[in-house]
Amino acid sequence: MMRTEPELAARMLLAISSRVAKRLSETTQKLKRFMQLNQVLHQEVYTLMDAPSHKKSNKPSKPSGFEATEPMSLEALHEIKAKLAGTRKV
Repeated sequence: MMRTEPELAARMLLAISSRVAKRLSETTQKLKRFMQLNQVLHQEVYTLMDAPSHKKSNKPSKPSGFEATEPMSLEALHEIKAKLAGTRKV
């Protein structure tokens, strides 16, 4: 195609490259939102681990793995759900 119709091939390549760049940009934005959500979740876990009920025990203040903690508040779960819904394409 490059030899027979170079102008058409160049336009097609430009269109494909443009679409790939747009999708990469959208994916980057989604990744940034998930990173922000991850930071919020980490802060929530550390806050729960530092709660007075956990300070009475001899457990470390930061989680050492995937240990169970107090359940997350309903408000925090709704906030996470709203953030995730904002990342979906309609």
